[in-house]
Amino acid sequence: MSDLTARLVYRRYLSLLGAKTKDSFENDIVSRLTYALREKTEHTLPVKLSRVSEQFLIDPVPTTAVGPSGGTITFNCNRKRFVITLYGLNADQYDDIGPKSKLRFNYAHEVAHRFFFIEQNEGWVRAIHEAITRLDGPQRINALTTLTHHEEMICNNVARRVLIPDDVLLNTIAPGLMIELGANRKQFFDALSKFADMLVVSRECLLLRLKNAIVKGTIMAPTHRVLFLVEPSTSCDKARRMKGELHLRVPLFPTTLFSQALRPVFPGMNFSEFGRPADEIVRDLMFSTSPSGAVKLPMHFAFKGSADGSGLTMNFRGWWHKLPSARNKHAKLVFWGLLQNPATAVAGLR
Repeated sequence: MSDLTARLVYRRYLSLLGAKTKDSFENDIVSRLTYALREKTEHTLPVKLSRVSEQFLIDPVPTTAVGPSGGTITFNCNRKRFVITLYGLNADQYDDIGPKSKLRFNYAHEVAHRFFFIEQNEGWVRAIHEAITRLDGPQRINALTTLTHHEEMICNNVARRVLIPDDVLLNTIAPGLMIELGANRKQFFDALSKFADMLVVSRECLLLRLKNAIVKGTIMAPTHRVLFLVEPSTSCDKARRMKGELHLRVPLFPTTLFSQALRPVFPGMNFSEFGRPADEIVRDLMFSTSPSGAVKLPMHFAFKGSADGSGLTMNFRGWWHKLPSARNKHAKLVFWGLLQNPATAVAGLR
């Protein structure tokens, strides 16, 4: 698919949704849901979208089915309602199946998908399918893949932003967590867990919400503080990660060090990019019987534009804690701390 065709399809997609940009559309969804919640529930916590879902033609009680973790939303023409189905469950009652944090996120994610339907012939259809009707073969597949990725990212963001409202994040959560992060204290994880339990979201969900707010400049993080989550790959995938390789999730790192621009750090990046010593230490922690502890990692940061990976090696000093993972035999590890004691610029470490 040519760049011109891709742009035209994307423009048609946004036009069908009545959106100027994907960011503005995401903001509009969050605003509509947040307004409905405040009108209905007086902003009580935890957020319960089922209380306002009928305002958007969604059946408040989802159906359940055994299958891969996640969910779907479809429009039932007979009932004139959207119906959410949550998968990976083995019980009949929505309130009794768990873990609740995952269910709540999946439910919020599917509620966000409802706004990507457009009304047509006394029913509702997905805008994504209407946007690609003029394409055939590989072009259609490529366009569907690209648009689906955009939609999934927006729905994930909406779910996090609605379940963790802006005012709660800025006025309650951020001050508490930034104090612990700034002081580089072990209690950061305890504070993170307390807020996640209060909101009935996963710790990873809250970490992502916090990280995105810091990246956007909504929250200011203490200088040279870093926050990241490491997870082993379960199989070979499109990112060319081999089974057992460690990769980053929720990376929060500086973009410059001592006025030097750094190569971007991104979700999914192999942790070995920080050098073999750091990779081996974290790999040992994966198999450790201890659930948490202090840690020192020599981490190599390549300069932006460096062909050979030359850059700065910094010492990460901080803490780690295991997070249970349903997908992997071994847990995810969350790290928080500070970078200090720069070494001299060195060639790329592998």
